[in-house]
Amino acid sequence: MLATYSVYRHSQIDDQKPEKFHDPSLTNILVGHSATPLCNHIGILESLAKFKDENIHIYIPLSYGDEAYAQQVITRATEIFGDKAIFQMKNMPLWDYVHFLWDIDIAIFKVYRQIALGNICRLLYMTKKVYLPKGSLLYNYYEENDTEIYDCDVISQMTFEEFTAKPKMTEPSECIKERMNRGAVIDQWKNVFEKSEGK
Repeated sequence: MLATYSVYRHSQIDDQKPEKFHDPSLTNILVGHSATPLCNHIGILESLAKFKDENIHIYIPLSYGDEAYAQQVITRATEIFGDKAIFQMKNMPLWDYVHFLWDIDIAIFKVYRQIALGNICRLLYMTKKVYLPKGSLLYNYYEENDTEIYDCDVISQMTFEEFTAKPKMTEPSECIKERMNRGAVIDQWKNVFEKSEGK
């Protein structure tokens, strides 16, 4: 079972949607959410290396976590992608960050634990293409709940066209809508507290 996690109401996310997106010939890729080895940044960057000459920007949030690890990620990403790799070293105000997520095309989270849920839920609500490791807890949860998700472990075998192909979904799955529903989130937390009290 996926942990209960409170995200934000549909309207709050929708309010941050930009009126105009970036040039459609550019692909914006988000890798990970923080400077933790649990995100397996280096492996992802290696799998993306063959796309280095494509019209891409790779955004890597490193504003919190392990500073030494962050430097390793910066060094390797710069070696492969040069100035196409863009590092976010400072925390952004929440709604500025949500606005930023709207302009992402593809997000890759090679995580095997329940982390980055806020990012993943928001991106799936925005119907972005999200890659997770097949067989991981999060991948299985979304697949079982009819949410379109992609396997990050086969990126190295994909063409750029396959990698960047638009998701089939044009609106969020019921699973994602439910997790963005304020009333449902309140009920989920109430259930957690009742169970902890033995009710």
